[in-house]
Amino acid sequence: MMPDTSHTLPTSTAPDALAAAVAELRANVARLSSALVASAGQHALLRDVFRQTVADLAAKLDDTATAADGRLAFERLRGEWEAVARAAEGRLDAGRVEWVGLGVPGPHRLTSQPCTYEQMLRPEFRRWADEMKLYFAPHRKVWEFCYIAEALHERGMLAPGKSGLGFAVGSEPLPALFAAHGCEVLATDLGTNDAVSTMWAASDQHASSLDKLNDRGLCPPDAFNRLVKFRPVDMNALPTSLGRFDFCWSSCSFEHLGTLEHGKCFLENMAAHLKPGGVAVHTTEFNVFSDDATLEDPHNVIFRRRDIEEIGARLRAVGCTLATPNYFTGDTETDLFVDKPPYDQKVHLKLELGGYVSTSIGLVIRKDAAGRPA
Repeated sequence: MMPDTSHTLPTSTAPDALAAAVAELRANVARLSSALVASAGQHALLRDVFRQTVADLAAKLDDTATAADGRLAFERLRGEWEAVARAAEGRLDAGRVEWVGLGVPGPHRLTSQPCTYEQMLRPEFRRWADEMKLYFAPHRKVWEFCYIAEALHERGMLAPGKSGLGFAVGSEPLPALFAAHGCEVLATDLGTNDAVSTMWAASDQHASSLDKLNDRGLCPPDAFNRLVKFRPVDMNALPTSLGRFDFCWSSCSFEHLGTLEHGKCFLENMAAHLKPGGVAVHTTEFNVFSDDATLEDPHNVIFRRRDIEEIGARLRAVGCTLATPNYFTGDTETDLFVDKPPYDQKVHLKLELGGYVSTSIGLVIRKDAAGRPA
């Protein structure tokens, strides 16, 4: 257990008491900092998030001490401290973590949800990044790969004997990663004669064979060659001969199918290729601010919250369940930064795309069987 951090907060903010109140709050921040350093075991998930929050609070304390309207500043700061202290006391129910800042609950088990910096700080995300030999940075593509891997792992899909179908795999590391865990994988992408594939190939984001799919050496070559197959597939026209799999996935692909409707139809059609009880994990573009106007052009679309809700209803009609979405998009400085064209990509969780702010959202889908939730 962490040391008790529920210190008595000063209730008086009269001018003559402000200096003492700030001093007491500064001491409480220091004590919480020490508690966080000592909490490496049970509270490892929260430690890094809270350490940064405490550092931010400490910086604000210095500003508060000299602010022209110190009383109002102190009241705001005290509210922030109370939120941090409550969380640091370890008031967590099993399997749930309170999001810092807004206090929005986020499930420890991944659900359908947008990319946030808090998720990237989780130890399991860092482990997946290390296993895939990715440079670990606040970049949404890193989040997507780790999110897909962890969501499938949580649901028991990454194990010998399981079979997976990947769409528009490009040069991503996931086929080799899943093979390294003993899965049989069918990796697909557009055929080399497709005009769109030529565009993606120019940016090294298209696969035409198995050649590039294990270039990081994630899977022993003999196992990779035995477990991974490649087939050209158009996501707008899935062949019935693909068969059925324990899991399917795609990483920011179905927003490139031409229209919002094409993306929704792909998910409906994809369901036919899941075994009963199978799991699909897909990531796509998510409109952070607008549930009305959005981007829809032949090369890219951005899905809105109402589109995600419609997808859930359409999946239910074909015997699938979309894991309940949590639309919290994060509130740290890293989450609030918007990368603008031409994109330096140093912090790239949110970006300006066609005049809208977009981030990645993950969708977790289960083919109905025995009433198991997604």
